[in-house]
Amino acid sequence: MIKNLLRRNLKQSSSLHDSDDAWDSDPSESASDSSGDDSYDSEIASPLHLKSSFMRRRIPERTTTKDVIRGSSIPPTRGARRRRVWVSRGKDCALLLGCFATYVLCFSILLWLAALCYIYVRNTFGPYDRPDHRHKSMARRGPTSVHNRQKDAGILGHVSNSIAHTWNEMTKPIHPPPRKRIKGSEELAEGCVRPQWQERAFPNCNEMHEIDLLSTLIRSETGDTATDGIGFLDSGLWRSVWAVDPRPVMRTPVVLKMMKQKHAVDERNFDRHRRDALVMEQLTSSPNVVDIYSYCGNSVLTEFIPVPLDALISAEEKIDAAESGGLSRDTPDGRLRLALDVARGMKALHEIPGGPIIHADIQPRQFLVSSSGVLKVNDFNRCRFMGQDARGIPCKLMIPSAPGKARSPEEYEGEQLDEKLDIYSIANVYFEILTGVNPWRTKTADETQRLVKQGVKPLIRDEFRKPGTSDELLADLTLKAYSLSPNDRPSAAQLVDAIESYLNEKRIE
Repeated sequence: MIKNLLRRNLKQSSSLHDSDDAWDSDPSESASDSSGDDSYDSEIASPLHLKSSFMRRRIPERTTTKDVIRGSSIPPTRGARRRRVWVSRGKDCALLLGCFATYVLCFSILLWLAALCYIYVRNTFGPYDRPDHRHKSMARRGPTSVHNRQKDAGILGHVSNSIAHTWNEMTKPIHPPPRKRIKGSEELAEGCVRPQWQERAFPNCNEMHEIDLLSTLIRSETGDTATDGIGFLDSGLWRSVWAVDPRPVMRTPVVLKMMKQKHAVDERNFDRHRRDALVMEQLTSSPNVVDIYSYCGNSVLTEFIPVPLDALISAEEKIDAAESGGLSRDTPDGRLRLALDVARGMKALHEIPGGPIIHADIQPRQFLVSSSGVLKVNDFNRCRFMGQDARGIPCKLMIPSAPGKARSPEEYEGEQLDEKLDIYSIANVYFEILTGVNPWRTKTADETQRLVKQGVKPLIRDEFRKPGTSDELLADLTLKAYSLSPNDRPSAAQLVDAIESYLNEKRIE
């Protein structure tokens, strides 16, 4: 085999030598080489002779090795072959890497699209903003079949409504553009100034940012909400209310109120939530005002009280005595105690130094029943601060809108307002405490506004004002608070004095 290999190499070198003029120009050497080829037919050439034969080849000066290889049948050298193989392999690797990068990019895009679709569907059809997740579900979270059926019905109704408005919700902006403020509608009258404390703000955003909202969502889905209490609580006109855990190890919920995305992030709303936080900060010492823990931008963090007054009043809701601290409207004395705490909360607002403060949104759901048996006023994002003139007399103001059925006659008429508008709204609360029903439940909003502006008072039947009982006193105070003229209504302090005097006399007897 070695002999045949050497013979083949010598024949190839001989043929190349004879056909190329650029090799050796000496005829004698060519003749010797050609004559020497016959000798190799009979014997094996020595390696030394083979080496010397190849070394006698000379390449012209202007001819490169690359040209020689291309212009002849000399096979490429080992280095050239390796270079060609590596170039081919490099192209294959580049193509492979490009395909792999394309697959990874497409997979990432599909993954992100799937995640976005999941988040949108969960936010649209999820349980965090359902109308059935109101204070009622927080007041009673027992695993009863009735509650589960109501919950399922609420989910189905919410899903059907959401499907009908999916496209509209997708095209809406997260926050609408800032609204133009009506000039002069809420400005102080000439000669009136605000006390210095009314212009202050005490934001502490770090406390807000330390809350792990993701763990709140997870606990609201996987935890036992009947005992844990973490998750969505309620949704009002302006804000969504959540029960969150500020420290994951504490398992003690607090309330986080965040402005809804449908409202504009503008100066007016920033000032609205500044006032809300400032009222709770200034009235921290009052036992009848909800405590605040943190305030930042359009969000506040307050104490957690799960039972509102309207849930305690409603005959459909049976609140545990431990949750309400013993407060109840089932007895005349219990109803009078509720009325007393309502008046005490209003007294704290109306008699603050440098005030008064107008709540401007008094309804039963704005009062919370603590487990210690104290009623606390809440939700001050619609409140107004009254300025003072040079004599220290409060200056009346204007509120541009008066929606709903719980407003005073002067609000519906668009007149100058003072703190007595809250007293008229307290009359509606007293009526519900006394009778258990809303005074305007059978009327529309337009009919209610017309009757209120005419000075019509709701009828209190005789069964709710029995002579010689505390119900008679509560009915009389309710009718006085329904007076058409603000000057004829009692103040919050007068309501407190009247109820406390009655209770003290009864205690002495």
